[in-house]
Amino acid sequence: HGSHVPRLCLAAMGETSRKPLSRRLKCRGCLRCRSRRGCIKSCRARLWQRLPKRWQEKFQPWLQQLAFLSICARYGIRMIWEDRHALWADAKCFLFGMGSGSSPPCSMAAIRDELRPFLYAFVLGLVLVSLEVGYKVVWAPAPMMDMPLE
Repeated sequence: HGSHVPRLCLAAMGETSRKPLSRRLKCRGCLRCRSRRGCIKSCRARLWQRLPKRWQEKFQPWLQQLAFLSICARYGIRMIWEDRHALWADAKCFLFGMGSGSSPPCSMAAIRDELRPFLYAFVLGLVLVSLEVGYKVVWAPAPMMDMPLE
């Protein structure tokens, strides 16, 4: 077996043309980062320590909120991307009416039957809002009577 025979290896990682994110985002400001790549976290920590304490206190809630929102955005984008075919089919069905299986209501009786549940929900909401406003008007605390007159 002196000849070189190429072997198929299915479990090895291949070469990629894309560089990792840490290598693309290289700090060019410090000497340490020029000599080695991928020290973004240490540079970020050093920059954070150099900020005044009052700035750190001011930025900390914003950064935490930004980190949380970025996690939520990544999760939402991933969900939309995974369901993109179903969402696209639903949008085409909604916009163009393909595959709905039934024709739109054309008579007044059919329209009335179609809109009846929405009317019930609207009336129920109107009753609840009017009860809330009536409760606040009837049982509202009386204004203060010892107001200074100037």
